[in-house]
Amino acid sequence: MRLISLAPPSPARSLGLLILCACVISLVTFGLRSIFGLFTDSVSAAHGWSREVFALAIALQNLFWGIGQPFAGALVDRFGPARVLAAGGVLYALGVAAMAFSTTPLELHLSAGVLVGLGMGGASYITVLGALGRLVPEPRRSWALGVATAAGSLGQFVFAPLGQGFIDAYGWQQAALILAGITGLVPLLALGLRGRPSLTAALTREPPLQLGETLWAALAHRSYGLLLFGFCVCGFQLAFITVHLPPYLNDLDVAPTAAR
Repeated sequence: MRLISLAPPSPARSLGLLILCACVISLVTFGLRSIFGLFTDSVSAAHGWSREVFALAIALQNLFWGIGQPFAGALVDRFGPARVLAAGGVLYALGVAAMAFSTTPLELHLSAGVLVGLGMGGASYITVLGALGRLVPEPRRSWALGVATAAGSLGQFVFAPLGQGFIDAYGWQQAALILAGITGLVPLLALGLRGRPSLTAALTREPPLQLGETLWAALAHRSYGLLLFGFCVCGFQLAFITVHLPPYLNDLDVAPTAAR
């Protein structure tokens, strides 16, 4: 079985720059992901749709994020994190921009749902953490992972008032385009996480596992099952609250500042 690792950053590249780029990517991608609920009422009212249309798009977004993540991980092993993050950032930005021009439920589901979901699979804090785990020297690795994780959480606090402010000032379509433009910075920030994949020495003489064997071994592992269940619960409640709480509070005539 072979292990794939990334060559460490060039000495000319500052470790601080590497971590800074990783943190900003986490902040932007996770922050934007958490505020789609702010668009629920605006998008629904503009097209005369029920809220379920928009909610289904976000449900598809989360499903395709999960579907795309393993493939993104495999591509990181082959091409390095920078290219995967850049490609994911492009898909993410295109999906958010296309949401502004969607005129049918199908277009909304393909843009805000499928396209954004696949983009998140490549350009998310999960990919960032995996890259930091390979690129940052061991003495600073735990610290770097903690800072990048905190940056992702900080994104929720930064983008909530930012997104609501854009919607109030420019309307939801222009706000979506502005947020897409911010997400478009991810490919540039990904340059700070460059690293070429390289094969290490084989640990065993056993042949590498096939995809089906790998999945079966993971699902049969009790700890992995518990971890998967925990993330399922976390993801469900987080996505549910961020999508449905803002319009619910609007129904109660609560000010947008509280809804966000």
